[in-house]
Amino acid sequence: MNEDHSSRDWPSDPHMREVLQGLLDADVPQIYASGVNELRDRIREMRKNLPPGPEVETVTSFVVPTAWGGVPVRSYASEGSGGGVIVYIHGGGWVIGGIDESDGLCRYLARESGHEVISVGYRLAPEHRFPAAIDDADAVVSWVSRVYAKGRPLALVGDSAGANLVIGAARRARDRGNEPIDLQVLVYPVTDHRMDTESYRRFDVDGLLMVSADMRWFWDHYIPDAEDRATPDASPALIADLAGLPPAVLITVGFDPLRDEGVAFAERLAAAGVPVTTREYPQMIHGFLSMFARVPDAADAMKLIVAELTRALRAS
Repeated sequence: MNEDHSSRDWPSDPHMREVLQGLLDADVPQIYASGVNELRDRIREMRKNLPPGPEVETVTSFVVPTAWGGVPVRSYASEGSGGGVIVYIHGGGWVIGGIDESDGLCRYLARESGHEVISVGYRLAPEHRFPAAIDDADAVVSWVSRVYAKGRPLALVGDSAGANLVIGAARRARDRGNEPIDLQVLVYPVTDHRMDTESYRRFDVDGLLMVSADMRWFWDHYIPDAEDRATPDASPALIADLAGLPPAVLITVGFDPLRDEGVAFAERLAAAGVPVTTREYPQMIHGFLSMFARVPDAADAMKLIVAELTRALRAS
């Protein structure tokens, strides 16, 4: 293809422009124009082009028991790991992604933070629609808090749909009581099913890794029913009272349909008295976090996340 796309509504960051140009040159279709299995296969292939994460001493897979059969997880721990536990819940619009696709990122978090990381393989839509994903995420978080951590400090990390599930699990834990969570890290979280913000309108055009039509596609596969979408478990923006939720780190990016709802959620958390650290990367796109080995802003975001995790888990 090799067209000049300088006139597109693209980030000015040269590293990100190189990523986007590569996608265009490879004729990679938008998510909404793909079938589910086709998309999953493509994501797996794209992940192969990312460098592997660092070595960690112990990697263990097991299943967290649930009333519906269990949730697969993978634990990463470095030698001399600190006492904290980090539960990582991957993104992918509740439709794509998984433990294997998140391996490099989880290795990085475990190595750099010095704490154990548990990656959650929750059930995916459309085979398992709402509330399967939030039920799985909640079950793992609750089990880790009550059984596995045994009083160790606990943090949750999620990106995109994974951040949506982090918020839902944290809210359920708050409501049950006696399941303390010391920090929630929310990277471009999905918080509002209404999809009517200015950032949704701005990015309702093809050309980025994720555009507004892609997000509508994800919602349609995860929760086709309008009434189910309008619930706090699906749309954290509808949680009436945010007081008592864990302290949060919330990261947004400038080129993302989800940017505005993330900013709004951070403002509501702060208004409810929840300590919030915010960071925006104005020239980054949705999905940039996985590019931490080649995009400096993504590397900076990972360093911020590690620093906040280290501080929260050490202080607890």
